[in-house]
Amino acid sequence: MRYGERTRSGTSVSGWTQRSSGAANQLALEVIAIGGGGGGGGGGSESAGGGAGAVRRQAVTVVGSQVCTVTIGGGGSGGGGAGGDGTSSSLAFVSPAVTVTAIGGGGGGGHGSTAGRAGGSGGGSKFGGAVGTGTTDEGNNGGLGATVDRRGCGGGGGRGAVGGSIPGGSNGAAGGAGITLYLTQTGFLKAGGGGGGAAGSGGGSGQAGGGSGGASSPPTTGGSATANSGSGGGGSGEGNYSGGSGGTGVLYIRYLTAGNPFTVSGSGGTSTTSGSFTVWTFTSTGSITFA
Repeated sequence: MRYGERTRSGTSVSGWTQRSSGAANQLALEVIAIGGGGGGGGGGSESAGGGAGAVRRQAVTVVGSQVCTVTIGGGGSGGGGAGGDGTSSSLAFVSPAVTVTAIGGGGGGGHGSTAGRAGGSGGGSKFGGAVGTGTTDEGNNGGLGATVDRRGCGGGGGRGAVGGSIPGGSNGAAGGAGITLYLTQTGFLKAGGGGGGAAGSGGGSGQAGGGSGGASSPPTTGGSATANSGSGGGGSGEGNYSGGSGGTGVLYIRYLTAGNPFTVSGSGGTSTTSGSFTVWTFTSTGSITFA
C-alpha cells in the first residue's frame, strides 16, 4: 500500500495535497506521525508479536511565527509476559491550537496474559487468546495464535495488513505488512508487525522493520524492531525468554518550498529538499520553529 503519493487508484490511501495558503504569514503543511511499536510477548513459553504504531496523516496550516513541540514515541519493551505498548508520537502547534497524535502499537500476548493488547495496530495473541485491536484508518488488528494444539503464536498487526494467524502447529505467524510512504519520488517502508514466536524452528517473520519471532530450536528471544520504524517486536520462542522491543516512532513534515514565508529550523530533526517540496524528518523529541 502506498501512502503519501500525489496520485493513486484502487486501494491506495489518499495522499499529499499540493496546497498553497496564499497568505504572507501562513504555510500549509502535511504531517505524518508514526507511534512507537509494541513489544513482543515472552516468558515461560512461545509468545506473540507486537503491533505497529499508528500512522496518522493530517493537513495543518501554520498561522504566524511559532515554536511547535515534536514528541517521538518509544517502542514497547519486550515482555517477560505480555509485551509493553509503544508510546505516542505527536506534533503540537500553537496557532492553530492543534496536536497531531499517532498512538503506540499494542504489545503481543505472553506468559500469563495470552491476549494481544490494543493500540495503533494490535498485538498478536497466543493460545487462541483475543487479538489486540487496531485503530481504524491508522492500523490493523493483531493475528490469532493457534487454537488446535496451542503452540504457534500470532503476528502483530501492521499498518498495511492484519497480523498473521496460525490455526495450529508449532510455527509462528508473520507480522502484518507495513506501509510504503512517498514523501519524495522514492518510497520506503514503515510500521510493520512483529512476528509470532514458535515452539518449533519456524519463528514468524517481522515486516517493514519489525522483529522476527523467536524459535525454540535453538531457544531464542524475539527480535527487536528497527529504530524509527514504528514496527512491532517479535515474540519469544518456547522457554523463559523475553520478546523483542518495538521500534521507536518517527514524524515527517512536508511543505512546498516555493512561497514559504518563514525561516524554518528544527531540533531533533533534519530537512531535505526534493523537487518542489521540503521534508523534515524527526527521529527524536525536539521542536520545529517557524520564524
